Amino acid sequence: MTSDDTQLSFGQWLRRRRHELDLGEVELVARVPCAKGTIWRIEADDLRPSKALAERLADLLVVADASRADSVRFARSGLADGSLAEPGPAAVQPRSSLPTRRRVLPSDVSPLIGRQYAIAVATELLTRPFVVPPLALPDLGRSTSATSLEANPAVALFLARVRSAQPGYHASDAGLRQIAAICYRLDGLTLAIELAANRARLFTPAALLERLEQRLPMLTAGARDAPARQQTLEAAIGWSYDLLDGSAQQCLARIGVFTGGATLPAIEAVCGAGSNALASVTALVDHHLLQTTAPDDGEVRFTMLETIREFALKRLDEHADRATVQARHARYYLELAIAAEHGLQGADHVRWMGRLHAEDNNLRAAFDWSLAPEGDLALGLRAGAGFWWYWWTNGQVGAGRRRLDDLLGHAQTHGLDTPRDYGRTLLGAGILDFFDGDFAAAQPCFAQARALGAQLADTITHGYATFMIGTVIVLTGQHDAGYPLLAVGTRILREVGEPADWHVAVTSLASTLLVLERGDLVAAQGHAEAGLAIFRRLGQPYGIGLAHNYQGDVARLRGDLAEAAAQYQAALPLLREAHARNEIPAVLHNLALVVLAQGDSNRGCALLTEAFELHREIGNTRGMVECLNGLAATLVALQQPEPAALLLGAVDALLASLRVPLFAAEQALYTQTAAAVRSLLHPQSCERQRLAGSAMTLAAITRFVGALAGETETVP
Repeated sequence: MTSDDTQLSFGQWLRRRRHELDLGEVELVARVPCAKGTIWRIEADDLRPSKALAERLADLLVVADASRADSVRFARSGLADGSLAEPGPAAVQPRSSLPTRRRVLPSDVSPLIGRQYAIAVATELLTRPFVVPPLALPDLGRSTSATSLEANPAVALFLARVRSAQPGYHASDAGLRQIAAICYRLDGLTLAIELAANRARLFTPAALLERLEQRLPMLTAGARDAPARQQTLEAAIGWSYDLLDGSAQQCLARIGVFTGGATLPAIEAVCGAGSNALASVTALVDHHLLQTTAPDDGEVRFTMLETIREFALKRLDEHADRATVQARHARYYLELAIAAEHGLQGADHVRWMGRLHAEDNNLRAAFDWSLAPEGDLALGLRAGAGFWWYWWTNGQVGAGRRRLDDLLGHAQTHGLDTPRDYGRTLLGAGILDFFDGDFAAAQPCFAQARALGAQLADTITHGYATFMIGTVIVLTGQHDAGYPLLAVGTRILREVGEPADWHVAVTSLASTLLVLERGDLVAAQGHAEAGLAIFRRLGQPYGIGLAHNYQGDVARLRGDLAEAAAQYQAALPLLREAHARNEIPAVLHNLALVVLAQGDSNRGCALLTEAFELHREIGNTRGMVECLNGLAATLVALQQPEPAALLLGAVDALLASLRVPLFAAEQALYTQTAAAVRSLLHPQSCERQRLAGSAMTLAAITRFVGALAGETETVP
């Protein structure tokens, strides 16, 4: 650059230099590569290039090595303070007569008084980049019409690209749902959807969806006139990846082991001590390879689109680093599960539930690793020992049962069947078996846990297992044998003192229900109050809500409906705050029985249908049975005995599959309803309806209950 060149802006100099080299704008865009609009804006002096882009332009525009630093500084600041020496015969001296580019802006119609902040914000937004969010996606969890699916932006883009090559293309309703699932699998990314649409000539939507388990190898062959980086999805991601320094590239690869996102402390633990993860994460966010979410009551989370995650894991395999990184990941989350046992038992219950819920996928992966040959089985056993409470509270009883069964089985195989953690895991497995209605599987777990607890001086396991053995015996009708065991288990736990406070509170509330089996309302109230007092001292909202629920049960059974309703209403917000997915529908069911007894059959039906659906979502069959039992009673009150008989048949079939009896109060309601149905229907009609109900699938029962919900008022 000569002294005359100082009159030029960088954009003018770039355009002039491009012409000197006979380099068209489209060709320069392809060589950089970048968006066409980026070069246009730079040449219009409307955008400053990044350092990486400025250096790339210096290469392409044949700037001499001695002038590279000046060239980059000129590009970044717009100020020329040195000589841009261009080598060889291609260099053409600039015309000194070329005027400085000036813009004449129209004067304001009126001054913007007091709008300095608004101007600053508008200016920042207009100059903010060289971000294109994913397209909106349909809600796959709902029954969406074909018209709605076709109108969705992501689906509409897929269809438009397919029809540009196949004008007569038509997708069936099932095909549209599969296309919607394809768009979901591709995170709504425009380029990914376009590349997938190009494959529609070779595959049906169903076949394409199946093959997208591996996205990157599948999504190739973009438009012929597109830049090279837009020819394949991997190239598009790789272009951003190549702009990162080595530390950020390594960090991206390691973050690929997270599923469902992660917090910064988790990323720092997995990336390693010397990785400077904060700087790398900042760079990844700046390059839009990571996204951030900031919940109101938790830590900022960093998430990665699944397409980018697949790319990251591929890089991790190339670094031969995957085993080490996955071990760090798993150990971090297993330690989190261990810490959660204490956290869930006190005033931080709500925060811990939110944290664990956000990390659900990472926790699953960590437990899977503990069972693998390269994993740490002892650590997995320790983590699982106290994690049953989370699985129960979060409505994951079935998943928790399978996880603990796997841990126990592997522990036996590897000779880890005597330590304290093994006994505690047996106890947790038995409790989840019990909650799932499998008393036959629960009792051997409790018996072994009780023996190990006594042998290893683990008093909490010993006392709790003793109490649970008594619980099963009471609920199978053996009151004389069961109640003494409840008393022994409670005494052992109380002797432990403060470390067992939470366990004493839980067993006190359980005792409320158990003494109701023999109709002892006074003792039941005492147990409920004792549990409530401890949970208030611990500050745990879940336990306080549970205590209100059980006090409501006592009030309902003694006929005080107003008090029962008040207790249930007090329980609901606490349990919702605590994310208690198992207990919320139970309280709705109990409140419905009060409302029904008060004569409001429509509202009772609405509450029961809501409770049924919540139980169905978490797979709580016993809860669904109790709701169907209540709905049958509601239909009798509404003078609809035939559908009531149908539901009683469904109750019979589901109870037979559970192989456990109803609680005494539920059994009394069932007996009362069955008697009313028999008095209102001809015997043959009654039997026909009950047989039909017993043959219904769960899907058919769900549709039937949904139809009932459509005929009743919305719950206030």
